[in-house]
Amino acid sequence: MAAIDTPRTSKPIRPTLNGQVVELEDAKATGRAIKANDHEFPNGRLFVESDDVDVEVLDDMTVVVRETDAYIVIPSSADDGDAVDLEECAKHGRRPPRGHTYRVRVDGSKFTVASAATTRAEVLALVNKNAQDWSLNQKLHGGRRLRIEQDDVIDLCRPGMERFETVRRQAQQGHG
Repeated sequence: MAAIDTPRTSKPIRPTLNGQVVELEDAKATGRAIKANDHEFPNGRLFVESDDVDVEVLDDMTVVVRETDAYIVIPSSADDGDAVDLEECAKHGRRPPRGHTYRVRVDGSKFTVASAATTRAEVLALVNKNAQDWSLNQKLHGGRRLRIEQDDVIDLCRPGMERFETVRRQAQQGHG
């Protein structure tokens, strides 16, 4: 029978949590034990960071933690259970996890979007507005606004992304 390669369980293990190194007693930990190191949101949602899809770790799941692992905790949302609320993440300085559904606010109304990559036209369509008559701005935490151009791909997992605002385009006056 072949030996199973198990990670060494030297103590302590030092992965990152929300960009900060934390110290865990053992290489095996539950989601609840990892989240306990986040003093702001110990009851938030825990994700293992990845390049493609961030995987949620539930409270009772036991995971093998490596020092190269990175975890994020985002605040739990009261409504629409599985969707990640971008405004809440931005307000608390947390990067939204990749590979999930997202709750975005456009002009005061909230919508659920299925992908982290979207376009100006797709966001405008949520509020029944067309790209010929309306411009779109992305509001970042701290008040900064970015104009979304026609061909821009919007990354909803960008840290600090709060919401969208539409602005009616003005007709250009002819000079003659």
